[in-house]
Amino acid sequence: MIGCLDYNSKLDIGTFYVDTEAELTKLPNLTKKGEAELLNMNEVALGSQAICQENGEVYFLTKNNEYEIPGE
Repeated sequence: MIGCLDYNSKLDIGTFYVDTEAELTKLPNLTKKGEAELLNMNEVALGSQAICQENGEVYFLTKNNEYEIPGE
């Protein structure tokens, strides 16, 4: 399950949660397509966060448009 926890429209930064690491790869595409809970969002800025319930890690959206753990 993917959901949006918070969205700052001034900074264009979102905070999301996912159940599995596999869902992290779907986040940038979902925001661009405006699907599901992200209906009102077009795209999110670098540094947007994703919290994975599967492993408890916090990921950040990087320049290569992927969610990664900082420093890895």
